[in-house]
Amino acid sequence: MKSFMIIELKRLIREKYLFSFLIVFIVSLLITSYFSVIQTNQKILNRELITEKVRKEWEELDNMNPHTAAHFGTYAFKPITVLSAFDEGINAYTGNVLRLEGHIQHDIVHSELSHFPLISYFGKTTPSFLLQYILSIFIIFIAFVTINGDKESGRLKLYVVQGAELSKILISNVLTVWFISILLTLTTFSTQIFINIKYLTQDDLLRSFVLLLSYSVYYLILILLTIYSSVVLKSAVKGLTLVLSLWFLWVIFLPRISSNISDSIYNLPTRNELIKTMKAEREKGVDGHNPFDKKRDELKDSLLRKYNVNTIEELPINFDGVVMQADEEFGNMVWDKHYGNVNNTLISQRKANQYFNIVNPFSSLRNLSIGAAGTDLLHHLHFLKNAEEYRRVFIKRLNDELAYGGSKTGEWDWKSDNKFFKSVEDLKYEQPTFSSFLSYYLLDVFSLIIWVAILLFLASSLKNKRNLAI
Repeated sequence: MKSFMIIELKRLIREKYLFSFLIVFIVSLLITSYFSVIQTNQKILNRELITEKVRKEWEELDNMNPHTAAHFGTYAFKPITVLSAFDEGINAYTGNVLRLEGHIQHDIVHSELSHFPLISYFGKTTPSFLLQYILSIFIIFIAFVTINGDKESGRLKLYVVQGAELSKILISNVLTVWFISILLTLTTFSTQIFINIKYLTQDDLLRSFVLLLSYSVYYLILILLTIYSSVVLKSAVKGLTLVLSLWFLWVIFLPRISSNISDSIYNLPTRNELIKTMKAEREKGVDGHNPFDKKRDELKDSLLRKYNVNTIEELPINFDGVVMQADEEFGNMVWDKHYGNVNNTLISQRKANQYFNIVNPFSSLRNLSIGAAGTDLLHHLHFLKNAEEYRRVFIKRLNDELAYGGSKTGEWDWKSDNKFFKSVEDLKYEQPTFSSFLSYYLLDVFSLIIWVAILLFLASSLKNKRNLAI
């Protein structure tokens, strides 16, 4: 088998147009990888600078009422991972800046798409784009040239006549082309790692290994499928046509079909419907800014009984701060209910798509690619969840300062000093490790393994029969 591989490698190198394309592709990969890393590192630097600026503005607040400071708010910035230089995933579409304010849960904004609309039409040239689309087509054609060359020259039939096992010959062809694909993929990741060696963590290395393994397995599927089809079908061109048709089906049509089906099964409300429903339910709770609100009166009566006083002016605490926090907590409950349902629906849609991906290895690769890069839906929702949890702690700290910091009810001109605002900690968000999210990608891993197992079984079961197209 080793000798067959050496022969095939030498023959492929002699093919000038293949060798020329290979050189051009490697140069393109290196250039794209380099500039993607440089651009991502600049984004990381800019994020650090703006985070420091926002924190400095907060720490330099003049003496002011804590509730005013709650409306002044702060910002949470979605982290930019080192591996997002390889695959940006949904980051260009979801935004990266989240305003944190009292009473309101803002949407994340300032997506790259909002500044560069052409991205939505043409996408960005990233290493993952080259590996998923350009290299995939290139590998299919190399595999086709390899097996078709052996068939047309009569070498394949000669090997079989001389006693070589057809299955071993085919596997050697597969391994030859697979070696080339792994070499190109390794070139990409080596460039990324070399440039970012100072910033890579142990988790980043694990994620890089998962990416390398995922792409390698996907290429193995394409190679096995191409070579098997070319041997089984009488015409190698028919085999190539079949594989290319399957590839276009995987890349273009099946993702849309599975997405539409999952959307119909797990239907999301429209944004207007969601806002309208939440607003109606929100009005049933405490309104901290409405002095005639019935829920507010109920809260006031309970506090009067608790402190055994007759009027809110006699309370040893500031009732305004208490009612603001009650308003906040009811709003949080409404948000948890409705946005919790939205997030659960998104997760259900994702899982439904994963089941469809059993027949579509490309989508499985895509999920593993953006998942390992930390740029998928799961990582996005994890950030939003942590940012919202921080917002609640942040706002409660300010409301508690108004309620129990020494002011009395109605003293809206009372102010906290700068020392207090400095003591309010900033959001400390850490990206989850890939191992903690691994269970979410097992279906995608299973899909790729099943495809490889089936195709290997088919290739190894081929015998030297007359009805084979060799």
